[in-house]
Amino acid sequence: MRAGDALVLPDVIVGLIEHLREADIDSEVVDHYRDAWVLTYAVYRSRLDPWLEEFGGVMLMDPGYLALMVRSFRAAELEPEDPQIQQLADDTVEWMVNAWDSDALERSFERGLDDPTANSLLAAQWADRPAWVRVTELIVQGLQERGIEHSRP
Repeated sequence: MRAGDALVLPDVIVGLIEHLREADIDSEVVDHYRDAWVLTYAVYRSRLDPWLEEFGGVMLMDPGYLALMVRSFRAAELEPEDPQIQQLADDTVEWMVNAWDSDALERSFERGLDDPTANSLLAAQWADRPAWVRVTELIVQGLQERGIEHSRP
């Protein structure tokens, strides 16, 4: 039991959860994030493991990504129209385009969970936070404007 989150989650996800806790993100929000990962990983482990192996280390070791993640969680309490939401989306798109070459970005999306149930679970994680829904919409729009299709909501 001392393993905590590592008992059921891969090291990359445990690292992201720990980063959020260290950044003083509300513990209830972090617990919700962890719970969503536990459920998603339990059901889709075989599909997530290859994706996490290829892309997880990039996320966990990149200070730019970690800073965006903290900003995203802090943005949860903002209004969807707050200018910080647009800036967060723009910065996230910029990070994605710069951190991964176009082939890696396409592989990331291809390895995503195209299962409607999984996407519903993940979308439900953010549904009670309108700012998160809006930033996701703006990220998808920003990627599309750059010619990168990502259909996940």
